Amino acid sequence: MVVVEGPPGVGKTELLAALGGIAADAGLEVLRARGGELEQGFAFGVARQLLEAPVRETPQEERSELLAGAAGLAAPLVDPAGTTDPGGPAADPFPIVHGLYWLCANLADRRPLTIIVDDAHWADGPSLRWLHYLARRLDGVPALLALAARSTEPEAPTRPIEAIKAEALCELVRPAELTESAAVKLLADHLGAEPAPELASEAHRVTGGNPFLLSELARSLAAEGARPDAAAAARLHELGPETIARGSLSRLENLPDPARALARAAALFSADAPLRHAAALAGLVESQALAAADHLAAAGFLDPAGLDAPQAESASSTR
Repeated sequence: MVVVEGPPGVGKTELLAALGGIAADAGLEVLRARGGELEQGFAFGVARQLLEAPVRETPQEERSELLAGAAGLAAPLVDPAGTTDPGGPAADPFPIVHGLYWLCANLADRRPLTIIVDDAHWADGPSLRWLHYLARRLDGVPALLALAARSTEPEAPTRPIEAIKAEALCELVRPAELTESAAVKLLADHLGAEPAPELASEAHRVTGGNPFLLSELARSLAAEGARPDAAAAARLHELGPETIARGSLSRLENLPDPARALARAAALFSADAPLRHAAALAGLVESQALAAADHLAAAGFLDPAGLDAPQAESASSTR
């Protein structure tokens, strides 16, 4: 199993997509699911994403083999003919969890599996607990379990993910931010010409080498027909790509009021301004400011190394 972990925009989804392509080319069956922030209340929602389709697409005569034995316990969840909803609050989840494990084992016996779950930090609790149950029993099963999760989601139900990461068979991958030379290549791909050194350096600085932020800045420059020269470097701070703004505001809405107030205030200062200035503008006392800063750092809006500089994402999107 493998867990790809990192802040928003660092390339976790791209790595899982590449993994899925490699697995499919090697003849493995690839099952995919993605956690959703607004779907965390749907019990076994991620498990259904993974397993409903392969069960539904299996001919009826073979479906009975897939759901034979203990795997039949999962039939109410994944079989199109199932009529019982196993996700109610009074239901005992263990039979479903156990059945889902054996269904995966039966699928893997038919054809080796790659199980990919993106945005696992937003997966529903029952699915996460099942994935942990599965992870502890993968030894000897011809299957690969691959998860991608943000390392910066303070409110997410991460205990099962942490438990999966602690398993001996688990490989942890933490993608690094792009180097400046890699940023030059990315900008050149988007802009159709190699950027001026001043533009590449400034773009790398304001985004911290985050691939998503770099791509969005490059798309904004390209959409405006900007030339990739030194003059464009001075305009980077004026750009606020909509995709970054939408994602940032959505994440901010889930944080406590003091954290949102501190983010709004911090975005008005330069990157090297002391955090206490933003705290004073937000009307926060020291204890409130420290707690708010912790939330913002965990959510990727403040630099966790020093807690005294807003990252480019919050500054550009708020402005």
